[in-house]
Amino acid sequence: WITKIIVNFNSIIYNFHFKSSIYIYDKETKKTEEKKFHSQHIPDLVKGVKRSTVSGITNLFFGPKYYNLKYDEYNEKFYLLYSDGAKEQENKYLITFDKTFQKLGEITLPTSFSPNYVISKKGLLFRNIEDLDYYSFNLYAINIQNVNE
Repeated sequence: WITKIIVNFNSIIYNFHFKSSIYIYDKETKKTEEKKFHSQHIPDLVKGVKRSTVSGITNLFFGPKYYNLKYDEYNEKFYLLYSDGAKEQENKYLITFDKTFQKLGEITLPTSFSPNYVISKKGLLFRNIEDLDYYSFNLYAINIQNVNE
């Protein structure tokens, strides 16, 4: 997985698919701040996993993972999608953060939603992977009052 980097005027923001942290590199001070968070459905994936073992390597590629952090410029929020890596039917979840990376909440997404999504003025657009029309998207509007902590 390639880590997506979000660049604004003074910072470079990124995350790794195996760690419950967001990193903010300040271009002026040249220091990196780590913002740790907790997800409801998977632990911090680095703890207890030895990457040199076969199971550790398998877990990195086929186990639970965080996808790329995305910024919603319309609502000044960050979204982080993750999956639990279940073999039968992978469950997907979305964590919402404010612009200072305080966790606002977490929701479960329909299993038919692709992990790739687009941020629009009206909400998040997810492709339905069960739909034969590759160009069909579902609009998913997030209401923070309905997000579970």
